[in-house]
Amino acid sequence: MATREPLTPRVTVLMPVRNGERWIRESLLSLSVQTYRDFEILLVDDGCTDSTVELAQSMDIPQMRIIPGPQQGLAKALALGVVLSRGSFIARQDADDISEPNRLECQIRHLDEHPSCVAVGSWALEISESGTVTGILKAPVTDRAVRLRALLFSPLIHPSAVMRRATILSVGNYRSPGTKPYAEDFDLWSRLLQVGMVHNIPETLIRYRRSATGITATSTREIAESSAQIAAMNLARHLSPSTPTVQDEMILTGFYQRLRGVPIRDSLRLVRRMLQARLSFGLRPATYGLPWRTYVTPLLWVFPSFRRRVPVSD
Repeated sequence: MATREPLTPRVTVLMPVRNGERWIRESLLSLSVQTYRDFEILLVDDGCTDSTVELAQSMDIPQMRIIPGPQQGLAKALALGVVLSRGSFIARQDADDISEPNRLECQIRHLDEHPSCVAVGSWALEISESGTVTGILKAPVTDRAVRLRALLFSPLIHPSAVMRRATILSVGNYRSPGTKPYAEDFDLWSRLLQVGMVHNIPETLIRYRRSATGITATSTREIAESSAQIAAMNLARHLSPSTPTVQDEMILTGFYQRLRGVPIRDSLRLVRRMLQARLSFGLRPATYGLPWRTYVTPLLWVFPSFRRRVPVSD
């Protein structure tokens, strides 16, 4: 008698984790109550040395698979998870974040209704380590606004993203050029935008936890350097066919690190390129593309007394 192959889930929720015992149960519980049910959870163990894996196993979630492994870094764990996933869609979630019950239902419906959209994120409630809501994180909604924001910043909140697996693989999957922490999400969005549309749903579909031990908080220099390389490439690709210059990367690294004492010439160069990009999209692109404050920030390096007079948003 032939054995029956397990049904292939439509969605893989990809969760790489490194020592996430503090919040793993709460994160997995938020997935167990999703209104959309056709999904699997793929937990990639990135060299956990605490009880994360044991806690996850104790929850006895039938649609969860755990991939054991040594510590290899977030980008490589994500790339492995994409390759091993069974779903046509990859939904991201970190082990300290929480999905609202209707998250997957809303995002899969959006992708079904917009076949040219290759990735969709959402807004998020920002929460503290204790779970207290501290604010709302808003991202650009339309493809046009997403493209403008992606010239300088990640246009999606990473753990809110749902993407088409085939498209991720077609652009080269998550990448990590070296061993240092890398802005792998910004890099992936920049490549996905070359082949399709990217949107955000203007609803708070996840709770995004700010942690003092997260990669973004502990590796600001490395993330700034890699973000500068990606942004310099994006600006060069959008404004001209030329390759980015080392000067642009150095100026952008200072921009992300909020350095002071930058030469006036460098500050004005960055402002000029940012305004060129803004004009190419129109003076009033859709909300949350890039607020006007972004364009004058480099001038604050040179004229710090000007800071109080800068408008906060568009």
